[in-house]
Amino acid sequence: MPTAAQERELKRRWALHFMEDLLYEHLLSSGVAAKSTDLAEVLEESAIKVQPKFIRLSLVDSKRFIVEERRWNIALRGEIRRPFVGLVEFALRDYGKPMAPEALHNEMALVMRRPLEYFEELLDAALNDAEKYFRTEQGEWALREWLLNADFADEDEIFMRNFFFRQAEAKEALNELLDTRMATDQPLEQMAIKLLRKIGRPLDHSLLSFAIRKLREGDLDSRALFEALRKDERLLHLSGAVWGLSEWREEWIGELKKLSKKSEKQEDLPWLEEEPEEGGFVISDADIKGTITFVKRKRRAVRMKEILDRIFEIPDTSLRWAMAADAVGEALAKDGRLQRVGAQSWTIPSYVPKVDKVPRALLLVPRKPTKDETDAELEDEGLEPGLAAWVHDPRYEDIGEAEEVEVGRQQQPIDEVRYVATLPHLKAGTLKLRKTDFRFYPSEADPVCLTFRDEEIKTEVEVWASRRVGLLFGLDVWYEERGLEPGAVFTLTPGTEGDDCLLHYAEETEPLLVISKERQKILRSLKREAAKKDWPALEIMCRAMADYETGIPFLTLWAEVNAIRRTRKRTIASNLSAYHCFSQRPSGSDNWGFDERRVSLGRKKTKRHFLRSAEQ
Repeated sequence: MPTAAQERELKRRWALHFMEDLLYEHLLSSGVAAKSTDLAEVLEESAIKVQPKFIRLSLVDSKRFIVEERRWNIALRGEIRRPFVGLVEFALRDYGKPMAPEALHNEMALVMRRPLEYFEELLDAALNDAEKYFRTEQGEWALREWLLNADFADEDEIFMRNFFFRQAEAKEALNELLDTRMATDQPLEQMAIKLLRKIGRPLDHSLLSFAIRKLREGDLDSRALFEALRKDERLLHLSGAVWGLSEWREEWIGELKKLSKKSEKQEDLPWLEEEPEEGGFVISDADIKGTITFVKRKRRAVRMKEILDRIFEIPDTSLRWAMAADAVGEALAKDGRLQRVGAQSWTIPSYVPKVDKVPRALLLVPRKPTKDETDAELEDEGLEPGLAAWVHDPRYEDIGEAEEVEVGRQQQPIDEVRYVATLPHLKAGTLKLRKTDFRFYPSEADPVCLTFRDEEIKTEVEVWASRRVGLLFGLDVWYEERGLEPGAVFTLTPGTEGDDCLLHYAEETEPLLVISKERQKILRSLKREAAKKDWPALEIMCRAMADYETGIPFLTLWAEVNAIRRTRKRTIASNLSAYHCFSQRPSGSDNWGFDERRVSLGRKKTKRHFLRSAEQ
């Protein structure tokens, strides 16, 4: 249960969320930016009397709003560099609710600065993606990711796929929601209202759908629930496909008034009072040359903040900063002597390290065709219980396995990513850029230069991320300083500036991937022998598993085999499934035993039907 302090913080957060939605609605419908005083008047019309200063202090840290000439606008209208298809998706996600086609047309015209007629066919084509969008009964467009995706084999997989990166939080909420004897034959909206009252805070639609689906033993259409809740005036639709209760509105208004009163003692934002330069931001040839000279002197990637501060004497607190950053970025891109390497980073092309190839030590060793089809891979249907899940698990994706995992946007976090160190990457100073990581890292360029900071040990390292290669390079210094060993767990969160990331290591480990130093010595010896005698993966597995009398978990076996020779999970899973000498102990578990006496029995004849072709 949340503490009293946590309850107050939640109430404050949802009150601000509610206010942001009201202001966003106004700016979206009006089509123009507005001053803080104008926004205060808009809120007053809804019986919310707060000070303009409070609005400024609240919106300055919100990613949904930007400042234009001392006026507030929605962030969508500043996304001029996004491709059209991405802009449509961003519009719906930034608004956080279904949007009418007319509103989408208007916003595309405002952002792209072209007539409305220009976007009709483009918009229809972009929205004709049933996996990404759906149309509501009122004819508005919405994101399918807001709904619960129940197209999976069982309830556990539905839960994992929908709440992959917030499982602990979701489980805690579900435990509270499902602790009820609620009748399930009542209308869906009535069940939703009772559940929201029970938990006492807003819930996103997918989590609310999962709870009702669980109570109704799988009988729920998340889209039908979405439509039903939108029609009920007792429910309040918040951005992000979140549902609250209309009865909470007055409590939130009271909280906003308290926060507004407290803001009177805070320092205001003086940069909002600056007058922007008339006629736009002018960049001279001398400015460009000075920027190039500055980058050459630094001999590294530099941030736009550094360029504007040093060359143009514009601090990041200035009203002109965003306008200047856009203008300078456009000028640098046209010049060609500098290369963009991040959301806010530029460098000399020759300073970009060689990150266009996978290090040899990380390359998978291709299986060689043999008469007895040693190491031949099986289709999922031929794998023993539990192994296919490990093969497709997006958390442990490695080089050469991207096609094995399927990742939805809900599994691509933007606020935190979690990694487990493995021996091959520790030695190479690399990290796998998994499909689940794509939204976390900048996409404006490839490769991108990032600064990873570990504030606990006061260390920062320059890291290069290549989407094409699927790796992050340059972590060897941090690995060494932290003394990381296989199995170490660490996380990354966004830094305070663009292209910055914060490293967090709390000496947590993933037991299945831990390899002790004593065991590493044994594996090194096996590695030398395997290279000398050109062992197949099957022989490597037998040698590694022979030391485990009571069996070994799949993930541990994968880690040890890869310490000897880089091998795909599917190859390991296929060998475990296909040969008589391997068995689950007990049956159906994730513990695998090796029986040397059964090696001579070879492959199970029943598995030949599931062999993959050598090209796959």
